[in-house]
Amino acid sequence: MSSKLALLTLLTAAGCATPQHASAVVRDLIAADNRGDLEASVGAYTDDVVWRSAAGEVRGKAAIRERYREMFGAFDVHLEVAIDGEVARGDEVLVTGITKGRLQPRAGGEPKVVDDEFTATLRRDSDRWRIRELAWRPRMR
Repeated sequence: MSSKLALLTLLTAAGCATPQHASAVVRDLIAADNRGDLEASVGAYTDDVVWRSAAGEVRGKAAIRERYREMFGAFDVHLEVAIDGEVARGDEVLVTGITKGRLQPRAGGEPKVVDDEFTATLRRDSDRWRIRELAWRPRMR
């Protein structure tokens, strides 16, 4: 095996070969959201995470955990994600894309339609990428 291939194999096994591994965190987050998996969803974030949306700002993993508890208690989540871009900046990766789908109220009624654009800033946290900041807003058409 060539030294380049061996290095790539080692880095891939460690989950840190390329920014594409960072965008996989975003895909995995949406999959966890769809399963209603609280621990997997919250585990995608750094301890000092910041969420930014039209509703305001939420800081810290504990506050994010509470928001997820509320969402999973009230809704069945049905989302898809499309990654538009990835840009590496030192030890961070900026991932942009679109999230579409619906939040179906568990109590019945009309779903909340989701059609947002997002920007996620991920950083290396120990042995993996985690989301440090997530900002989203409804897509403009």
